[in-house]
Amino acid sequence: MAVSQEALTILLPLYMLEIGASPAFAALVVGLRGIGVLLFDVPAGMLVARFGDKPVLLGGLSLIFTGLLLLGVTTQPLLLGFAAIALGSGHAAWMLGRQSYLADVCAPAELGRAIAAMAGLQRGGALIGPFAGGALAGFAGYPVAFAAGVASAVVAGAVVLAFARAVPPHEDPDASFAGTLDVLRAQRGVLATAGGSALVLQLMRATRQLLENPTRLNLSEFAWRIGLPVSALILAFLALPLSAVNPRTGRFLNVLVAVFLFMTYSNLISIFQAWIAKGGINPFLGTWSVHAGMLVLLALLLYRRMFGLRFRLPRRA
Repeated sequence: MAVSQEALTILLPLYMLEIGASPAFAALVVGLRGIGVLLFDVPAGMLVARFGDKPVLLGGLSLIFTGLLLLGVTTQPLLLGFAAIALGSGHAAWMLGRQSYLADVCAPAELGRAIAAMAGLQRGGALIGPFAGGALAGFAGYPVAFAAGVASAVVAGAVVLAFARAVPPHEDPDASFAGTLDVLRAQRGVLATAGGSALVLQLMRATRQLLENPTRLNLSEFAWRIGLPVSALILAFLALPLSAVNPRTGRFLNVLVAVFLFMTYSNLISIFQAWIAKGGINPFLGTWSVHAGMLVLLALLLYRRMFGLRFRLPRRA
């Protein structure tokens, strides 16, 4: 499921543009998927407490199945919006149900390793999903790509039905909607102010602790942590030069270039992190050289788009 869910990150906006929608509508559909995740996070927790993990996992897969099916059979704007919300809601239910299931069935000594394994699968999906989704849509069409996502949801549902244990619901008096609202209302001040500040301060504190003890492993972890937001910012700006479409080549070439750059960038960050941990490179160079190279590439691509830079061999006299 990680591969199919991450593939939607690139398939949703590209599909909207492919069927003739405006960039604004494509952005709206992507935003509706995020709204679906946001709106269903709290209800999914209530459903887990009342009905158990397995029904929520199956319900999330059913929503994902429905959303992908709608994407493959319709181009109506209203139904596409419903499909995006269903995909986001299903993703929220699937992720929360999965975490709750691991907490219920794993022994405390094994829980950390189980969560780390699931996180590794999710990162692998983030790497493979966009490339696989873009390649499949380019060669076989978007309906086939969405059908592959439907098939993955069916397979995941069969695995849950066959192998997941029937964990009983949690006996929690506050699992009702009214009880959840009471908790949110009682903690509204913390959630509105200190919650966000505490999260930022915790991240800063964890990073500071790494720098206070600058071992090779700590410095490599710092390189990874600082690399995530920096790479996200650079990749966002890379969308500007790559969004220009050449009528002779179409959009697919730009999609391949974008996927190639993303995979190369992500892998280089991991490689330099490993080099820092092994002591094979200066920590400063290992942390910033990849980002500096991507910034140079970004500057060249932006200059090429704005001023029509062309690389030509000098003519012989």
